[in-house]
Amino acid sequence: MCNIDDDKRRAHEMHKQEAFQGMRAYHMSEIHHKQDAISVIKSTLTLVITINGAIIATLLAQKIHPLVAISGSLLVMLATIKFMSDLVDITNEKITKDHNRYEDYRNDYIYEMIELGLENKQSHWHREENRSSSGFSKTQEIINVFRCMVINVSILGVIFTGILSV
Repeated sequence: MCNIDDDKRRAHEMHKQEAFQGMRAYHMSEIHHKQDAISVIKSTLTLVITINGAIIATLLAQKIHPLVAISGSLLVMLATIKFMSDLVDITNEKITKDHNRYEDYRNDYIYEMIELGLENKQSHWHREENRSSSGFSKTQEIINVFRCMVINVSILGVIFTGILSV
């Protein structure tokens, strides 16, 4: 490590605190967006199951025509696909923006370390040529899996309604 004067070291320590606080804030924002999206997804799943259950129960009680039941299930499926796609796309876009701001703070801190001759290859605070995927991309994958799960449940509702309509 090279010797740097006290003023530069103090400035560097202040920038380090700023970087970590900024990174923490954007990381927490990402976590909160994920939690909110998962809550909405769980509610949507419950709603899809409830509506399709009600359609099937009404069909089995012979209170609606089979075409009305199938149409209702198809409408639920199409609405679910549209809603889930919009929700997940908006959530993933926000998570990406939070991640990009996180990376800005990280990169600024690393650049300053390099300029001051403080870069340490043993630390996780150094340049990486080929960084592996980070937690934010895994979060997006999880949310995408939940999207597919809810859409598949709505498709199953249409299939069950169709089978019971015969």
